[in-house]
Amino acid sequence: MIRVAICDDDKHMQESLSKYLLDYSIQCDREIDHAEFDTCEELMDEYLKGNSFDVILLDIEFKNNDEKQMNGIELGKRLRGLYANDNTAIVYVTSYGEYAIDSIKIRPYDYIKKPITYERIVEFFETYYLDQAKRKKGV
Repeated sequence: MIRVAICDDDKHMQESLSKYLLDYSIQCDREIDHAEFDTCEELMDEYLKGNSFDVILLDIEFKNNDEKQMNGIELGKRLRGLYANDNTAIVYVTSYGEYAIDSIKIRPYDYIKKPITYERIVEFFETYYLDQAKRKKGV
């Protein structure tokens, strides 16, 4: 089973991604457990509690983001830097292509532009599972 975090302030996007994960899980007979977060702070709190995820589907910009709130790039930096977390596959899911260069330093696993389709989620997870199988074999 893999654990997936969906972090997006758009409830409709959270619902769509949750549905895609459920559909993919059923279609491909893969166990996926997921949790939804409205802010980067909520997701960071989970890590501070000792909970982690295999995959994070992470938005970059949050509507009510003020100077005190993290955006997806900042959260990625903290996870990679402060927690030395290189095992989590961070997937930026955003409408903004201009953040692609900023995200390179974070080493995201993927960068998916909105609007997201079920086919794109399937493509991501199929690649992810192949990479995990190779890693287990030591390839």
